[in-house]
Amino acid sequence: MTVWVYNCGLELQKPKPHEYPNTGAGPSVAQAVTATAPVVPSETAAILDWRQWTGALDSRLTAPFSASGKPARIEIEGIGVSATIETLEVVDGVFQEPTSAGQVAWYKDTSWLGDSGNIVMAGHLNYWGVPEGVFFALAAVEPGSIVEVTADNGVVFRYEVTTVELLPADAGSLEAVTAETGDETLTLITCGGDWDPSSQHYLHRTVVQATRIA
Repeated sequence: MTVWVYNCGLELQKPKPHEYPNTGAGPSVAQAVTATAPVVPSETAAILDWRQWTGALDSRLTAPFSASGKPARIEIEGIGVSATIETLEVVDGVFQEPTSAGQVAWYKDTSWLGDSGNIVMAGHLNYWGVPEGVFFALAAVEPGSIVEVTADNGVVFRYEVTTVELLPADAGSLEAVTAETGDETLTLITCGGDWDPSSQHYLHRTVVQATRIA
């Protein structure tokens, strides 16, 4: 059997996010002592696996051909981060929240390693029964710090931190920090600022941006 694949000149559009990932469970929940593994909130159950095909124009089929590899591990020596990376996506404009306290999420709808643009990742500040998540100390990163991301093919990408900001968790700030760039930009996100008991969310996000240097 012969299968012919044609490029019809269609440009696949990346979904535009309007809501930050929820990367914090709040002080009271995070401090709770549990004897079992953290329970993933029910709303994360619908996360799509990057390996599942959802149609002929699914960007998950085409992106790997223009990328140097899928992010597999992240290291930030200055704050002691050494973590595996899971693959999530933007669903109905919402960044899916990382599924555990110790992993960092990469959003495959943003840029891929080796491509110019903005590659976006997120990690928990705290989590269900876990007072300190993988990005608990993200706000302590300083400009000039080095972030290393290793692809699943073993290639290491090195980024230098340029900005560290605490931003309101609104659509306007999200649009700014996830905007496409002409450089190879890495954006790291976690919760920050005050916890709002009424909405059960943090009101701000700590955002670190870095530019690839090697």
